[in-house]
Amino acid sequence: MKKTIKTILFLLFVSAGVVVMSCGGGGDDPTPAPTPPPVTPTDPTDPNNPNGPNNPGGPNNPGGTVYLEVSPSSLYFEADGGQQSIIVSTNASSWTATSDKSWCSLQHDDTKVQVTVPANDESVLRTANITIKTADGQLQRIVVATQSVASGGNYIRPVTQIVGAPARGMSMETYVRVETNLTGWTCRSDQSWCRVRCDATNVYILVEGHFSMTERKAVVTLSHEGTDYAQISVVQDPTVTLQMMFPDGQTLPASGGTIVVKVYTNISSWSAQSKSGDCWFTVTKTDGETLTLMAPKRQGTTPRTPQEVLVTASDATFSFTVSEGQSSGEGYNYGDDTPWDN
Repeated sequence: MKKTIKTILFLLFVSAGVVVMSCGGGGDDPTPAPTPPPVTPTDPTDPNNPNGPNNPGGPNNPGGTVYLEVSPSSLYFEADGGQQSIIVSTNASSWTATSDKSWCSLQHDDTKVQVTVPANDESVLRTANITIKTADGQLQRIVVATQSVASGGNYIRPVTQIVGAPARGMSMETYVRVETNLTGWTCRSDQSWCRVRCDATNVYILVEGHFSMTERKAVVTLSHEGTDYAQISVVQDPTVTLQMMFPDGQTLPASGGTIVVKVYTNISSWSAQSKSGDCWFTVTKTDGETLTLMAPKRQGTTPRTPQEVLVTASDATFSFTVSEGQSSGEGYNYGDDTPWDN
């Protein structure tokens, strides 16, 4: 009888937990908030598990939503030319890289594009657009390659060719040091939100804040007597949106299993990790839109400590706590000598 009462209480507790997980928030709004569908833990050894090692979309064989990431977003070459690489990360079956200028040649393998630029014998600064896109043409990224000009031994060289700015803008000017043998050189920006000024040795940049959900860019050009010698790319982060679909009360079972968490963000280079260096489950960015948490079977009877997972996209962060649930048979008190019911 004692075991029967325990069983009934356990079932009532589980039923109440399901009801709590299914309720949406509301405050004073008469329209109930939509409730996300539950994320069900799955057995990683199950052949029907879409996140298992033998199925597309899982951490060992990323698929599903296609993503394409490139780094860096722009290249700068001195007048005498040279070689640089663009790192490409994607789960697309294939991708291509093309240049819109004949002087900018490309070679690529599965993970990078090698960009080769000869010496610039022209009298002006020159640029080329390198387009990297998936085979189906659905995703593409453009990297701008800029090459400075050599003019009678004169030069204007910024020590940094790319300046990053947060979406909130800059509270004070940032500066880029400039090496030159010319006096009276000037600077200009092609965007009103990026204000610039210069003196004999520096370019000063001030970027306004914005609320756009996409990245924006400005080009600062350094000139002397009508000739453009060099450029600085100013790249401002988008205003970040970052949300998770991780229902309160979601647990990883003590018997081992997997949880797939949906990530909603406009930042492709987001990352996720456990805040603890000694975590009992793994945290893997499966693709551009999903996060996989995987726990092995617990060894022993001591429950594992809840762990916090931190997701970061640019300057936005989101965290949630993952606890360990029960496995079958864990509700029995081994110190209780009451006989089992027949």
